[in-house]
Amino acid sequence: MRRFLRGSQIERSAPEHPIVLLTYNEDSEILKSELSIGNKTRKVTVISKTGCHICENVIGDLQSLSGKYRFELVVLDILKDKELFDEYWLKIPVIRLDGKDVLECEQIAFPKDRMERLEAVLS
Repeated sequence: MRRFLRGSQIERSAPEHPIVLLTYNEDSEILKSELSIGNKTRKVTVISKTGCHICENVIGDLQSLSGKYRFELVVLDILKDKELFDEYWLKIPVIRLDGKDVLECEQIAFPKDRMERLEAVLS
């Protein structure tokens, strides 16, 4: 069953399966992807930079995993926050899980290693 609500798409394949909420902008780009089962949703934050191709790949991989794991995906751009820039400019992309840094660039730079490590963190 699919329903559209003001730029959001809700998908549920069966009552026992999770709900996936995708929020889009006017250009049909995903702004937020959230997967929730019951009341608990984990928060995954990608500390990123505009134009960083590794960051873009990490975000894409996380979006592809949103159907398998429950989490809210948030992207922070270090170019828009001086404190983030000062702390992370040499480390991006950085993955935070529920507010704790869990992966940095050297751990997720290569696609094969990245997917395995992202799944390990999300499971």
